[in-house]
Amino acid sequence: PQRDGARIVHHVFRPDDYDQYLRVDEVLPFHATALGKVVLAFAAGIASPSPELERYTRRTLTQRAAFDVEMTRVRERGWADEHGEFTPGVGAVSVPLRGFGGLGVGAVAVSGPLERVFHSVGAPRDGVVTATAETAAAISRSLGVRA
Repeated sequence: PQRDGARIVHHVFRPDDYDQYLRVDEVLPFHATALGKVVLAFAAGIASPSPELERYTRRTLTQRAAFDVEMTRVRERGWADEHGEFTPGVGAVSVPLRGFGGLGVGAVAVSGPLERVFHSVGAPRDGVVTATAETAAAISRSLGVRA
C-alpha cells in the first residue's frame, strides 16, 4: 500500500475470453476499489483517504459518511466488494492478506465483468468469496500466519 492507494504487485490473468491487460504497478484508489477498501480496512498504519473522495463513475462513494459506513461493513464481514465504482461494468471481491502475527499486509482480489462476479441482486456469485479467502489464507500461511 502507499499513501494514495493500493499498488498492484502481482496479476494473474483469468482463464476466459474477456479482454484483460497487465495491471502490475498500477495504484488503485482506496475508496473506489475492493482491493483498496480491504487494504485500508486491515493494513496497519494506512491513513484514510482525504475527506474529498474523487468520483470515477456514478457508483463511486464520494460522501465521507457513506464511505465510513462501508469501511465498518468491510471490517465486520472480512472482505470488500466493488460494483463498477472505479471502472464501469467491472466488479471485484477482495480479502486481506495477513502477515506474521495476523497483521494485514495486503490483499487478494478477483475482478471481472460485473455479471461474472455478481448475481443480478448484487451478491457475489457462489464460491467467489470462499475461493478468494482460501487463496488469501494460503498466501498468508506462507507469510507466517498459523492456521
